Amino acid sequence: MAHSVSIYSVAFKLITICPLIQANIDVCKRGDVTVSPARTVVFGSPVTVSCCLKPERGYPTVNKLVLYKNNSRIKSQQNSSISVRVSDLVQGTTLFVCKLLCGGDREEVRVCGAEVTVGIAPEQPQNISCIQAGEHGTVSCVWSKGRPTHLYTAYTLWLRGPKGLNLQRVFDDRCHGYQDLGINLSPESPESVYTVAVVAENSLGSSAPNTLQFTFVDVVKPWAPTDVEITFHNSSAVNCTVRWKDQGQVWLSHLRYRLVSGVSWKQANVTGRRGSYNLYDLKPFTEYEFQISSKMHPVRGLWSDWSSLLRRRTPEGEPIGMLDVWFLTQDLGSNTQNISLFWKNLSSSEARGTILRYQVTFQRVTGGEGAGPSTPETFFTQHNSCSRAVPKGDYTITVSALNAKGRSPPTRINITHLGCAGSPAPGRLEVKAEGTGSVVVQWEHPLQQPIDQYLLEWHEDPARGGGFPRPRWLRLPPSELKAVISESIGPETCYRVSLYAFAGARRGCSSVLGSTGSRVPLSGPEVSGTTTQGKVVWVTWSAVPAHQQMGCILRYRLYVRQRGSASSTLVFEIPAGASQNSHPLENLTPGVAYILWLTASTEAGEGPAGREELLVLEADRSSLVGLTVSIAVLAVGIFSVKQIRRKTTSLVAILKPRWLSSRVPDPANSTWAKTYSFLEDEMQHHSDQLPVTWPSSEEPETLTIKEVLHRGGFAPHGPTRKGFPAQEPTREAGDRAASPTPPRCPQVDPYGTMGSGGPEPTGTQPAPAGSLLAMTVVTVDYLPTAMDYLSSAILPSDPGPTETVKIEDLFPSIFLKIPFQPVAFPSPGKLTLDRVRINGEPPLLRTVLPSGTPAPEQPEPGGPACS
Repeated sequence: MAHSVSIYSVAFKLITICPLIQANIDVCKRGDVTVSPARTVVFGSPVTVSCCLKPERGYPTVNKLVLYKNNSRIKSQQNSSISVRVSDLVQGTTLFVCKLLCGGDREEVRVCGAEVTVGIAPEQPQNISCIQAGEHGTVSCVWSKGRPTHLYTAYTLWLRGPKGLNLQRVFDDRCHGYQDLGINLSPESPESVYTVAVVAENSLGSSAPNTLQFTFVDVVKPWAPTDVEITFHNSSAVNCTVRWKDQGQVWLSHLRYRLVSGVSWKQANVTGRRGSYNLYDLKPFTEYEFQISSKMHPVRGLWSDWSSLLRRRTPEGEPIGMLDVWFLTQDLGSNTQNISLFWKNLSSSEARGTILRYQVTFQRVTGGEGAGPSTPETFFTQHNSCSRAVPKGDYTITVSALNAKGRSPPTRINITHLGCAGSPAPGRLEVKAEGTGSVVVQWEHPLQQPIDQYLLEWHEDPARGGGFPRPRWLRLPPSELKAVISESIGPETCYRVSLYAFAGARRGCSSVLGSTGSRVPLSGPEVSGTTTQGKVVWVTWSAVPAHQQMGCILRYRLYVRQRGSASSTLVFEIPAGASQNSHPLENLTPGVAYILWLTASTEAGEGPAGREELLVLEADRSSLVGLTVSIAVLAVGIFSVKQIRRKTTSLVAILKPRWLSSRVPDPANSTWAKTYSFLEDEMQHHSDQLPVTWPSSEEPETLTIKEVLHRGGFAPHGPTRKGFPAQEPTREAGDRAASPTPPRCPQVDPYGTMGSGGPEPTGTQPAPAGSLLAMTVVTVDYLPTAMDYLSSAILPSDPGPTETVKIEDLFPSIFLKIPFQPVAFPSPGKLTLDRVRINGEPPLLRTVLPSGTPAPEQPEPGGPACS
């Protein structure tokens, strides 16, 4: 298989190369191009290029030849030959082509061409240098070639040394960097001298040789040290030992180190073969970079490459910086104030470790109402701020930062109850925007007041909402009258800028609002509520959202207009600083509907209106109450006169309705009540014969009714009276259901039993043969005064085919379903029914209803009257 592939490869080469050879042979078949003095010339030398047709080709003597230089026509001539002298050749290769014009100058036929190469002779090689990598490596040399020759140039190197060493190597100009000679110099004779010579040569000439002499020590470059490590002395933060391992014979080492974030290196030289070095000037809790280099001779020789970069952080140390502390106070009332402390983080060089917590100490120096100094109170926090509610007074507060090694020097601040009062304040405090990310603050010195320092504080305006933000501050020397603030500054944001001037223990202050630019607010305030205080209505509103304020809100406008009225709108201009988001409205008319809305304005103008709110004041109730009381007093005074009272009573008696004049009969005078005693024994006789177990009722009986039953069967008939809906079962009915079922009793027609008052039987419903022919129900002499109602549980519903009717359920139903028929008594009767009203109905008995219960619809009165 490999043999066949080789054959195909050779055949492909022959097919490809043969046409090229034939083409090369045939390129100049029409003529020749010659260059004199040579096709390779020194830069700046002129050449003569000639083109001549071959006479044996039989071309006519009248021909036109054209000569091209890099595709640019330089000469044309009607002859069998043409020649031109060229002197402006550039370094490199230039192509000349000769062509023959045929067919009336419309076709060009290539005759021949030639390349002219322009260059310079090589210069003498310079800066020859040789090295050997380690004691057992090979020698490599490098040199400077000089100016480019633009020609092929060969470099020949000879190395001669002791013991008949004579080595020659040839390199072309395409080789760059160190050229390996492939020979190792032995350390057995480190002082033996070696000689290296380099010669350059091309077609235009050769350079003079350049030589270099060296010894083994001079050219050997040791390998870089390894195994670099750092050891700190007894956990010291500043003292350490750097150790490493040398590769080969080393007599001098070079140690360098720097901060990781630094630029410049600190260096230390280590002589001898120690392989270690002590450092004493490091900073605690700081990350350093370390590197080692070495060489074989203290003076001569080459330095090794730097070792791998080693990074180590030094241990922690006790903090040395003092915290920059600032505070804010807030009056909470009731002899209490809130002190909020803020402090900046220490720098890495000041903290010298990881800050674990902060120690804050409060001590009241003097208090209100003659209170003396208090015992210092110390507490700790992991945040860079804290807040405490303390009694009012003067305080001394100290704040320190703690790490694993100790704590920083305490920062002491004094807070007095006077605040900024009584101290000269900086004058003409101004804030101007400078771009979108900074503001410029300017001020003037307090008059005739020496200043120790200024403190410039800024934070977002609390009126923007979102609570009180954390302040930022900057301490300035007393000579400064201007500052540029760029920290935590946002575009189109309102800031409260305050400047404090410290003079000893006192401080004066000035404050102003400023922003980094402003636009019209994107929305308006919305009314959040109204409160009436006498004749004044307080309107409160919510602030415009912070991201829609677009600068500092300078003022609000409250618009008030009567709804549905063409009267003009009232406009109230309210400064933003003094409004506290509320404003009083006076002289509003009670009972009139008003429409309220607000707008907010910045330096750029007034923003859109907020949501409209409807306001309606209630009428004054005090005048209505006074009028009512006056009328009542007047009425009492009028009716206190006997004559007026008598005439009024007579007038009311004449005007009252007829139904109100009818007298209410006494049920005790009825025939039904008089026959009660006669039937009592008879009813008791029949009830004793019934095999019924009477369940006990939890409700007390307010009326006792007994019946006398004839021994004939009862056949119920008659519909339910109109106006009496079916009653829900009560607890008494439930008790009866739970007890053993008594023997079924014959059902009784209540209308047939009473003898009158029931509906007349129709032709389709004849009266049953077994109806009760005579039955008398008698009332007791009186009804209990405590009886309010007759329980609805005694109103039976129509039982089903299998339902058992108890004898005790019969007469309460009759009593409720057959009301008394109203009659007029000739003489006033005595009514003993307390809180019970009696409704007149056709049957003999009156229906006794609870007081306040509406009377059901009844037919016209009829039937026998009570006697």
